[in-house]
Amino acid sequence: MKRRAISPFIATAVLIAATIVIGGLLYTQFKQAIDYSMYQPSVNVLDARAHDDGKMLVLTLKNDGAKSVTVDRIDVYIGSSHYVFTSTNSTFTPGSRIDPGATVTAVLSSSTPIFTSSSAHIVISSQDYSRGLTVPIGF
Repeated sequence: MKRRAISPFIATAVLIAATIVIGGLLYTQFKQAIDYSMYQPSVNVLDARAHDDGKMLVLTLKNDGAKSVTVDRIDVYIGSSHYVFTSTNSTFTPGSRIDPGATVTAVLSSSTPIFTSSSAHIVISSQDYSRGLTVPIGF
């Protein structure tokens, strides 16, 4: 009984085609993931300092991403309390827009001493971006 096998040329062509298809699929998936992460904003808190009276918190924010962010609001959670800061009750120097690689100083002010804890959870929000961080507060 004589058995016939697949030609070595056809086997090689099938293996090369399969390798190209799998490589193309992997390339597409990784490219989408890298593009998504590269072209998104990423705002970090470089420094958080409270004034001695506890009525003011100065944040230094940096955009480590590749897209500009305009900060609309900053939510501060200290213990079980929640405070909301917008452009009406806080100041941003030079402005609330943070370009890629730029830093901004945000001064959050309160009429009562609320920044007396050693850390706070801060949520930075814009129209299409939101990021929550727990930061230590220095005095």
